[in-house]
Amino acid sequence: MKLLPFETIILETKLNEEEIINRLTDFIESEKIFRLRTLLSKEPELPYEGKIEEQKFKIQRITGDRLHIFPVITGNLENVSENTLVKLRIRLSILT
Repeated sequence: MKLLPFETIILETKLNEEEIINRLTDFIESEKIFRLRTLLSKEPELPYEGKIEEQKFKIQRITGDRLHIFPVITGNLENVSENTLVKLRIRLSILT
């Protein structure tokens, strides 16, 4: 039974850091303080917003509703021999 609302996941891949960052960039829009939505506005082009800095990233899903509690994923990349470790930490937005 989990008592704390977060999870840590470590993935190992043969992709290098640059390839991982390129793939993340395909799904992440830059963070915006305000997102004005109207009935006529279309969905955001990308499903996530966040930032990527060198070997670290922080992303969250773009939602159209007023949810103030949503998952936030922070991660970092680490080279290990010929592989790359992707260390993810998933927690609720109220805890970040």
